[in-house]
Amino acid sequence: MTMLTIASCMTRDPHTIRCDQNVDTARRLMRQYMVRHLPVMDGSVVVGVVSQRDLRLFAGADGDEARHTPVADIMTREVAAVAPETPVGLAAREMARTRTGSVLVERDGALLGIFTTTDALRVLARLTGEESSP
Repeated sequence: MTMLTIASCMTRDPHTIRCDQNVDTARRLMRQYMVRHLPVMDGSVVVGVVSQRDLRLFAGADGDEARHTPVADIMTREVAAVAPETPVGLAAREMARTRTGSVLVERDGALLGIFTTTDALRVLARLTGEESSP
């Protein structure tokens, strides 16, 4: 059996947000692109991830405060990252252990993709023969 790697299952070139953009923009981008995680960038460097959970935990996520609060203030700074050749099972096991909804895929500090619980469920559907077109 061929080992599945993150590179074969990840979402390539994920939508991102700049660290100086606001919480309201993060919410709008997540709705627009139907994603739950946005890598947060400072130039070409990943500095964190903002998730739907982060937005829910932000008490002032509506109105004026959401327009004036940068995502850098609410993002998760300690983000798991893996190499593209990482086995999917290893990444999924770590995500389950830490109850993390995503891991970034990087090489030499460059963001290549993101592997999320949705990607993991697609892998499961494929392995069980239940895959269908999205």
